[in-house]
Amino acid sequence: MAGRMEPKVRDHRPVEDPIGAIFELSDQVSREAGAIKKMVKYSSIFIAFYLLLDMVLFLQAFFGGNPIGAIFFLFLFFLGFVGFRLLRRANRFFRYYELRHRAIRSVRDADPVVHIPQGASAAERAAKRLKTTLPWLSKDLRDGGAEVVPQGILQGRSGTFYTFDRAVVRRPTFLRRWLRAEHGYAIAIKALDTTPRVKDLKAVKKAALDISGRNGIPFYRLMIIWPQSEEGIDDGVYEYATTQLVRFRLGNIRKKNYTAPVELWAESADGTYDLIPYVAP
Repeated sequence: MAGRMEPKVRDHRPVEDPIGAIFELSDQVSREAGAIKKMVKYSSIFIAFYLLLDMVLFLQAFFGGNPIGAIFFLFLFFLGFVGFRLLRRANRFFRYYELRHRAIRSVRDADPVVHIPQGASAAERAAKRLKTTLPWLSKDLRDGGAEVVPQGILQGRSGTFYTFDRAVVRRPTFLRRWLRAEHGYAIAIKALDTTPRVKDLKAVKKAALDISGRNGIPFYRLMIIWPQSEEGIDDGVYEYATTQLVRFRLGNIRKKNYTAPVELWAESADGTYDLIPYVAP
């Protein structure tokens, strides 16, 4: 029929490399996120000054015998405070997104084969592996921000002493803990002689929660390492490791939530790790 509008034909060809396309899309969004974070930061500073000025005007109107003006400035202060809180939430979201993006990039850039470094013990080899994959950990240990716990002994809130084969703790300063609600981090490695059972994972989780309840520091990594055997882990251990995260809720005034999985690392005879991948919370 003359004059009839023909529908546009869309290109429905499949993406040749869907995984690569996802990585590229994540990179594009990450590049834009930096500029948006700056805008959120500058907007937060502007609103903070606005709230300070508005409070001064409110006090002048209130003590100057102008109740209508005081109510008006109080209403504006409420609107500004709501906007400030929303901007802070947006800033936390972009920080969280950048963290997730770094995790995606680490998966993309990492060697699919995880080689075991040289070391006298399983815990020492795992610690060297962590220093390689976590550059900031090496920096904290070198600068004194983090410390290796002597003999890996940590005390819990219940008074029980727990022993790990290797433990590292970074304690926050007083100002960082109270003003910025930062709680530092802890890393613990438990070496076993045999294939772990569910009770072993539960014991590590219980110890982490008890220790964190005493010192107020969340665990960033919890690792169980053992020499691989033909037995292998059973389905219950796999399910527990992939679904049961260790959850910490810390803080006096500003509460913050932290999570960490119990990671399973088996040392294979061919010099590589056979592991359940880290579950990003």
